[in-house]
Amino acid sequence: MSLFQKLLSQNGLYDSSFFSDIMGFESNTQMDWKETRNSHIFEIDLPGFTKEDVNLELRQDRVICIRAERKEQEHEEEEKKMLTWHCRERVGTSGVFSRELRLPENSKVDDIKASMRDGVLSITVAKDESKKKHKSYKKVVHIEQQEQGVGANNNNKGIGRFVCCKA
Repeated sequence: MSLFQKLLSQNGLYDSSFFSDIMGFESNTQMDWKETRNSHIFEIDLPGFTKEDVNLELRQDRVICIRAERKEQEHEEEEKKMLTWHCRERVGTSGVFSRELRLPENSKVDDIKASMRDGVLSITVAKDESKKKHKSYKKVVHIEQQEQGVGANNNNKGIGRFVCCKA
């Protein structure tokens, strides 16, 4: 439960069924993003979800939308009558998760692969080699001193140095 949810629950303002649709599981979901020589790899924890629960969509050319929805477990009428909940704290027993990832400029949006294993969604996006970063360079620019108006002393001319670096 997030700090925001705890504050609301202390004041009796937190209703988990209402906030699960708005907040999803973002506050409890972890993500890693690593970059290799050939690809970007995103790993998102989605415990309890199956690959059938998850939908990936590419929007606006560079945004991956991840949406996962899990329905609440259905119990038969007789079983519901016999059920007594004593504690129900598990986040994600039902609800919706959504997250958007903006892909870097050097991503090949037509070469995206995804897999799911043990509740971890792995998205691999190949890099576009034609959009490699420019190599860094260092250039020294010489600055000449200009005369500063009428009657300026011509003996004060000189050369300064300005170093420009681009990473």
